[in-house]
Amino acid sequence: MVKVDNRLINVITDYGTMPHQDDLIHTTVQPLGTDRRLTHLFLFYILRTIMVDSAVCYTKPPQSWYRLLTQRRRWGSNAFFNTIMNVYRSSIHPITRISSCRYLMKMCLVFFRLFNMGLFVTQLVAHFDLKGFLTQTGILLYPSCYFFLFSIFKKTVRSSLHKVLIGCLANRYISGLISVGIMATVFYNIVNFAWVPAASAKIKQEQSPEIYIFPTSEIPDADLQIFIAPLDSREESVPTM
Repeated sequence: MVKVDNRLINVITDYGTMPHQDDLIHTTVQPLGTDRRLTHLFLFYILRTIMVDSAVCYTKPPQSWYRLLTQRRRWGSNAFFNTIMNVYRSSIHPITRISSCRYLMKMCLVFFRLFNMGLFVTQLVAHFDLKGFLTQTGILLYPSCYFFLFSIFKKTVRSSLHKVLIGCLANRYISGLISVGIMATVFYNIVNFAWVPAASAKIKQEQSPEIYIFPTSEIPDADLQIFIAPLDSREESVPTM
């Protein structure tokens, strides 16, 4: 939980205000992840961040390739525009701005990663240098090693360490190929505000309850609102913005 004080007044105001269509970046960021946008706005303030390791949260994994692309399209679009804001907005720490520039280039050059991966394997076989290989591997794996060491000493995470390890290995092997499909979907739906693409979207009854956003045409004399649809009353409709 976040303790609200005077420094967060503007954050809470922006968090609770629905965006207008006159600004592409702000309008895209908020509907595609208001909770992440709230977290992003904390970067504008000098606040002390404390990690509470007892607050473990899991998300329901997608059960099909289509739902994986749908989920990643939302998350990818939100991350893409949040990164743009970190690059161009004021009151951003220089280190954060530089890191955001690097991440933005990584997302924009995702299609180049296939060529880069092939070039890396070719150079690794043709011009293998053990010293250079170990140095680069240590630099690249440092964040992952740090996380696994943290997980070993934290009881709340240690119980799920085997799942984290399997997921990490699977992600390392297939992330390069999946990223191409995900970013292609993100760029193709760059101005699509729907949580589910309208082309072939159906909400199945066996899903767990989620938050749905209905168009204003279905809410007479009211602004766009967010409703929690009960499981037994859910209709197979496409939520749109």
